[in-house]
Amino acid sequence: MISLKQLATMCEVSEATASKALSGRGGVRQATREKVLKMAERFNYRSNALVRSIQSGKTMMVGVACGHFKNIYAGMIMEGVQKTLLGCGYDLIVIPWGLEDRGGEEIFRSFAERRVDGLLVFPPDQLPTPQYIRELRRVNCPLVLIDQNWTGCEFDFVGTDDRSGAAAVTEHLIGLGHRDMANFYYGSVSTGGARLEGFESVMRKHGLPVHSKWLVNIKDLEKDAYRQAKQLLTREDRPSAIVCFNDYVAMQVMSAAWDLGVKVPEDVSVAGFADMWVAREVRPRLTTVRQDGQQVGIKAAQLLLKRIVEKQRGKSAEFTPRCVLLPTEFVARDTTAKAIIK
Repeated sequence: MISLKQLATMCEVSEATASKALSGRGGVRQATREKVLKMAERFNYRSNALVRSIQSGKTMMVGVACGHFKNIYAGMIMEGVQKTLLGCGYDLIVIPWGLEDRGGEEIFRSFAERRVDGLLVFPPDQLPTPQYIRELRRVNCPLVLIDQNWTGCEFDFVGTDDRSGAAAVTEHLIGLGHRDMANFYYGSVSTGGARLEGFESVMRKHGLPVHSKWLVNIKDLEKDAYRQAKQLLTREDRPSAIVCFNDYVAMQVMSAAWDLGVKVPEDVSVAGFADMWVAREVRPRLTTVRQDGQQVGIKAAQLLLKRIVEKQRGKSAEFTPRCVLLPTEFVARDTTAKAIIK
C-alpha cells in the first residue's frame, strides 16, 4: 500500500491535487482525476481515515451503546440504524454495555476518545447514576436515546407510543367483556411504566378496579414471568385476562397456563406487546401490539445525522430536545376471547 505523497509523486501532481482528485472535489482536470484514480486502484491506495477526519472535522463514525443483543426487537432497531447510517457513508462502532460493565461510564469515555461524530444509546434496564449522566454530557457530540427514555434528561429520544398501545389492548379486552384483568409489567424501564399507565388509565375510564394483587412487577424478563404466572393462575380468584409487558412475558404466561392445564384463551386471555415473529408462529397465535423496530432505528439515525449537521454548522446552541414517538398498531389474534360470565 502506498501513501498519498507517493501517489502524488507517481502522478506528477501535488498532494493537494491528488487529494482533490480522490475525494471528487472540483479544481482538478478530468484527465488528471482519471490518472490519479487509475494509479490509486493499481497500487491499492487507501486514504488515511485519521488525516481525513482532521481535514474535514468529521470521523464519519457513529458510536452505538447497546446491551440488548439477545433481544429480537433491539435487532430490528439495529437493522434500521445500520441501513440508514451505512447508506450515508458512516461506519458504526458498537460497544456492549450495562450499568455494571467496565465501570459503566468508561464506555462513553471510550467513544469520546474515538471522536465519534454522534452517539446512539440503548439505555440499560436500570436508571443511570448522576455520574453516568455527567459522562454522557462530556462526550460532546450529538446523542439520541432509543426505546427507553430517562425522565429529566436533556437528550433526544426516539421510541414508540407505548401508552396508547397498552390502552388499545386494554380496550380490546374490555370490549370482550373482561373486567378482572392482571398486568405483568416491567417497572424498571420507561416503556414498562408507560404501558402500565396506558392499562390503568383505560381501566379507570371504564370505572373498573385495578387490583394491586394482580399487578405483577417482573424483575427478570427471561424467567420471572413463568413463576409469577403459575402462582397467579393457581389462585381461586385468578383474573380472566392478563396483559403482558412484551411478547416474551406473554409466552411465559402461556407456558405456565399450559403446564397447569389452563386453556388459552378459553380459561384466560393473554396479550403481549411488540409483535415479534414468534407471536405469529406460536399456537394459539398471540394477540399483541405491533411496534416497527426498524422504523424506530431509521428515525433515530436520521435525527442523529440531523444533529451532527447542526453541530457542524454551529447551531448546537439552539438545541431543544426532541421526543419522537412512533405509533403502534393493535393486532388481534387467537389468545384473546370473550370473557366467561361467572
